[in-house]
Amino acid sequence: MSENQNQQLWGARFSEASSKLLEAFNASIHFDRLLYCEDIEGSQAHVAMLAKQGIVTDAEAEQITAGLEQVKGEIDRGEFIFSSDQEDIHMAIEKRLTALIG
Repeated sequence: MSENQNQQLWGARFSEASSKLLEAFNASIHFDRLLYCEDIEGSQAHVAMLAKQGIVTDAEAEQITAGLEQVKGEIDRGEFIFSSDQEDIHMAIEKRLTALIG
């Protein structure tokens, strides 16, 4: 499996890499990147619920929330690099958050 397939939400379902044309057609990052604040707020609300339910610890929730704030700051400052291989805003934020906090 190619590295690019690992990055695509649906990539693991196929035995061969998708074409660049399909990836460009499927990517919505160039449009939905404007929704980054809403996506981050939704993720922060989700992790707060996970902590309240005991699915993640309070420390984990704090680390995730802080990481999301860092990603938001990077986007706000224009430091975040958007790319069509990120597929959509949620996947782009998730990928960066994973790089920051594991």
